[in-house]
Amino acid sequence: MLQYLRDNTGSWIIKIILGLIVVVFIFLGMGTLGSKKGGPVATVDDEPITLEEYKQSYSRLKEQMRQRFGGNLNQDILDMLNLKQQAMNRIVNRKLMAMEADRLGITVSEEELRSSLENISAFQDNGMFSMDRYKQVLAANRLTPQSFEASQAASLEQQKMRDLVVSSVAVSDLEAEKWYKYQNTEVSIRYLALDPASFTGIEPSADAVKTFYQEHKDNYKTKEKLVAEYIRFSPEDYTDEADVKPSELRRYYEENRASYEVPEKVEASHILIKTEEEADGASIEKARKKAMEVYEKAAAGGDFAELAKRYSQGPSAEDGGYLGKFAEDAMVKPFAEKAFSMKPGEISKPVQTRFGWHIIKVSDRLESSVQSFEEVKDEIRDRIVQSKVKDLAYYEAGDAFDAIIEGDNLEQAAVLTDRKVQTAGPFTR
Repeated sequence: MLQYLRDNTGSWIIKIILGLIVVVFIFLGMGTLGSKKGGPVATVDDEPITLEEYKQSYSRLKEQMRQRFGGNLNQDILDMLNLKQQAMNRIVNRKLMAMEADRLGITVSEEELRSSLENISAFQDNGMFSMDRYKQVLAANRLTPQSFEASQAASLEQQKMRDLVVSSVAVSDLEAEKWYKYQNTEVSIRYLALDPASFTGIEPSADAVKTFYQEHKDNYKTKEKLVAEYIRFSPEDYTDEADVKPSELRRYYEENRASYEVPEKVEASHILIKTEEEADGASIEKARKKAMEVYEKAAAGGDFAELAKRYSQGPSAEDGGYLGKFAEDAMVKPFAEKAFSMKPGEISKPVQTRFGWHIIKVSDRLESSVQSFEEVKDEIRDRIVQSKVKDLAYYEAGDAFDAIIEGDNLEQAAVLTDRKVQTAGPFTR
């Protein structure tokens, strides 16, 4: 690898790798960070890294470590892993890769983004992408579709960059052979197992117990506990101060008009004859013939709901195959394309998707529209109020923080911001 770097120091790939290493950025002190709200904590080629970006990166990384170490995660482990530096390195790497992707003209199409979202299992309902579930999951994680899709597009762009770099790396036969041997070498071990639970009748004396305790006192220490004092700035406390002008409502509506577009929808039911994803041709053909038999019964005037209850192998069978109203992007492509090409009352011949064969019946069609300002102005007011109260709470908390940095104590900062000092604890880490 070192020889490869030496031989290719002039290539743009190596420049990217070196660029990820040789990045100069300046951390500001705690006091400065507090006094310059929203200011950058570092820069990458003149592009700022905000405190909020850093906090999000650190929180995500810490959550990953918590999942890995469970209850064993403590400050010593966090310090050993140098989590703060890792969080910053992630942002720096991400920004450098984005810059290089822009330079090379690497982009992510809407179709690529849409396909990646459809394949995320957390957004699927009964194996198919559900717009309602998508919105619910994002809302539960305090994300908007716009911010999540931007993040997902950035991840796809970075993956393209990684693929581009990796595709240019050559692996020698010797390296491949060493790796193969490392992965496939096996050993046989002979061992004798002794289970402590199989030894009974052991009764230590009082002196032995006392001696053991004296020698292992550290094992019986209670956990360190803290009592903390704090000042709380709740956004809800600022609701009366968050005045929203009619012009703000109208401006928000006009600037975000696209988010109030209601896509065309169809109301449909289906009968599913399942096939396994790895099914052979004979199994697929057998399922298709079964689906055709059911289709012919439906086309001949059979009750579609009753046929679904009898033959469908999908989760909606007990509801007569009813799927409700859905937009085109809520279903897998072959299913959606067929459903949106049909008229109300029509029944389709079997349509194949990765789930099997579907017989679709469209019962209604709703044209696309845009919600009027009057319909959504209360929702917009709530959005603006939520944004304003968060800002008010944040900036007043910042005033208290600045006062403490400049020498005031917590009590004085509380008086300055008309708040009370509260107490929590004692609690363990």
